[in-house]
Amino acid sequence: MYVVTGRSHSDKLLLTKLAAGDVRALEELMEKYEAKVYHFILRWVKNEQLAEEITQDIFVKIWEQKEKMQDVESMSAWLYTTSKNRALNSLQESLARQIREAHYAQEHEWHEDGDEVIMQKDLQRLVGVYVEHLPPRCKEVFLLKKEQGLTNDEIGASLNISTHTVKNQLKKSYAMLRKMLSEHAYAFIIMLFL
Repeated sequence: MYVVTGRSHSDKLLLTKLAAGDVRALEELMEKYEAKVYHFILRWVKNEQLAEEITQDIFVKIWEQKEKMQDVESMSAWLYTTSKNRALNSLQESLARQIREAHYAQEHEWHEDGDEVIMQKDLQRLVGVYVEHLPPRCKEVFLLKKEQGLTNDEIGASLNISTHTVKNQLKKSYAMLRKMLSEHAYAFIIMLFL
């Protein structure tokens, strides 16, 4: 747990000292902002250990980029933006991992209980919504593959197209779905954690 302590120097002065390699300047920035950053991130990720890791990473980044930091106009705005981005990236990575695990489990017909099943069903519903936005041919090929379980050859024969075209349409479908999911992962993550 982090505790806020008193302030002694302005941010601009601290950033100037930091750029010169003054470790004490970093310590003062940490004393001033670490608790705020930690609690802000914790509200997003809802995991104390992860929030602590992200917070530490942010202050390591400040040290590693100390020469560039003196160009920062508002330290609190920079920390807000960086913290939000790091928290969202962490949540997106977690969602992507869940998607891969759900896909793997589905392909291997594993059945799990509890919250994981609910999350997988929510994810399947979300993918179902995005499938509706695919171009007609991509959608048709995707649904024949996923819902009817047809092979690429069977899909090709059914639609009177080559197997190569089937593969291209599936590849295009997967890429578009991944893009839609990543663009809207933020909203999905918020839904999961509310």
